[in-house]
Amino acid sequence: MPGRATQVQECKNADYFEVTKEYEELLQFLRKMFWRKSKAEYLAKEIQSYCESFRAMENIHLLFEEEKIRFKSQKQAEELMRLIRNLANNTRIFQNNGYTPNELEEMMKK
Repeated sequence: MPGRATQVQECKNADYFEVTKEYEELLQFLRKMFWRKSKAEYLAKEIQSYCESFRAMENIHLLFEEEKIRFKSQKQAEELMRLIRNLANNTRIFQNNGYTPNELEEMMKK
């Protein structure tokens, strides 16, 4: 798949930011959650940044605390965490040589 090789190489650039369908889904959810579009976009980018690290899910609560994120319901919190997990599993990670966790898992199965 020629596109994937290019994406993997681009990820080695520290400024690389891939807008994926998972990112778009998260952004759409955050836009519904916050009335300020700029807040939703800021949080989506911050979450994306967390997802680029190995320990994204372990540390995401720090962002919620720092930004004083409050949830309207348990269901809303669970949906946000599902979207973040999905984004994290499909985000290219520099330490993985630009592969996503899902891509690495697929490679291990072969």
